[in-house]
Amino acid sequence: MLMTIAAFLEARIAEDEADASPRMLAEAAAKRAILTAHAEVLWTEAWGKRETTCRICGGEDEPYPCVTVGALLAVYADHPEHPLSLRA
Repeated sequence: MLMTIAAFLEARIAEDEADASPRMLAEAAAKRAILTAHAEVLWTEAWGKRETTCRICGGEDEPYPCVTVGALLAVYADHPEHPLSLRA
């Protein structure tokens, strides 16, 4: 079973924090704030179609992960547990 995008990013951020400098700790906090703000939400359209979208970007033209979360994911594109099949 693949882990969720949020769980994957949280795990990578935690790894980055191990023995991190103050700047890296600040970067980790910023990544967490972005991830929290751009959380995945589930919505159902009137005809029963279920989609996930970003809490901020939202809408059917911006499926999850949004561009912002996609940028966070790109940092870890070579990780073997990357949740998207579009790994580098």
